[in-house]
Amino acid sequence: MRSHPIVGQETDTYDNYTVYMEPFSKTEDYLKMNYFIIGMKLADTYKYTDPCVNNVVGSLDSEAYFANHMYDHEKLMETGERTTYFQPYLNYTGAIAGPYSDSLPNCYSFAYDVYQYE
Repeated sequence: MRSHPIVGQETDTYDNYTVYMEPFSKTEDYLKMNYFIIGMKLADTYKYTDPCVNNVVGSLDSEAYFANHMYDHEKLMETGERTTYFQPYLNYTGAIAGPYSDSLPNCYSFAYDVYQYE
């Protein structure tokens, strides 16, 4: 029987240490996706590739930042340092007004350019 975690296995036995959700742009999967886009020369072939990809990545990052902010905010709510959800509300609406809303027209334009080219 093993007493230590297997490589890649997550463990939740941290003493007063918070493990935050990692933003997508800081992961190895982001690098793989970026290398794929470069290798396929999507940005050279289709318009709006970079804005679409950047907005989608920004949306994924915003999701991680929001989850991390909510985790910290819940701790502060328990101790009484925060009494409302106003700051998380601002965080969430900022994500909606930023990368989420920008990704829709940019990715539509990207998909339409792929459709026209192909």
